[in-house]
Amino acid sequence: MRHRTGLWAWLGLLAAALILAADQVSKWYVLNGLNLPLRGRVRVLPVLDLAMVWNRGVTFGMLNGLGAWSGPVIAVVALAIVAGLALWLRRTTSALVAVAIGAVAGGAVG
Repeated sequence: MRHRTGLWAWLGLLAAALILAADQVSKWYVLNGLNLPLRGRVRVLPVLDLAMVWNRGVTFGMLNGLGAWSGPVIAVVALAIVAGLALWLRRTTSALVAVAIGAVAGGAVG
């Protein structure tokens, strides 16, 4: 059983790496490929526009009031969450749970 647990951990790490890569590529494409900072807005569909907005906090701008401290605080919180997820990933015996944990960790790092 120990061998399979290690295998699932590697699967979770692969999922995290893929999500992180997709996150970074999509951010690069929005900034450089679409040139959204200069264009401001890109119409995708008649009912959907991409608009350039910077969120310096987390969801709905929470922690934005911390000013220069918001970045380091968010980084420490994200690292703590990823450390907890890594411990969980190491102990999981399910491939599905390993992929889900990896996806959440990859998104948190990205």
